[in-house]
Amino acid sequence: MILYKKCPICNSEQLVGFAMDLKRKGPHISRVKCKACKVSFANPMADKKELEEYYNSYYEKDHYNSMNYQKIILEKFEEIENQPNQRIIKNIRYLNKLGSGGGGGIS
Repeated sequence: MILYKKCPICNSEQLVGFAMDLKRKGPHISRVKCKACKVSFANPMADKKELEEYYNSYYEKDHYNSMNYQKIILEKFEEIENQPNQRIIKNIRYLNKLGSGGGGGIS
């Protein structure tokens, strides 16, 4: 697990509890929200090994494997990881339009 004490986007220490998902199969996911830049993210965040364990043990494998989501997700993580923070902050407005699947969205 990767435990963030500062926002990975703006480096602020103003993190507050936001949501916790206890209904999904596998480990629960808690989220925090940065009071400075308003981004919400999983914290603690799963590392690569934990993501592989989750997708191999809990995720709906038939659907997951047919779409090759593992490759797509890992490519997106790598793309985001290699972007400068300023570019991520600039593009947060697009995330606000998307929302987040079964969650409360980004506000």
